[in-house]
Amino acid sequence: MQAAITHRIPAACSRYLAKVGGRTFTYEISQAPVPHIGDAASALNVRASGDASANIWTIIYRSNGLAGAITLVGETASQSRAETLAQQAYASAQKILA
Repeated sequence: MQAAITHRIPAACSRYLAKVGGRTFTYEISQAPVPHIGDAASALNVRASGDASANIWTIIYRSNGLAGAITLVGETASQSRAETLAQQAYASAQKILA
């Protein structure tokens, strides 16, 4: 989990082609730090050209021996929504584990 938070996706890996159901899609991957969740957090997005349902946001976070991740998939998935859910999950875990 630590590597997923601190290491960045290499530029050569941030865009690739894949065939799904006989169609070819271009997938793009982006990553950004999320400074306001735990000790360290990172947002990852995978998006396919031409297919709005292939929009995936994952927030990975860690703090005080706790690690977690949330993932949203679909046309309405966004970094903002994913961060909000990750903040809620983190806060709940902190209360439960305290």
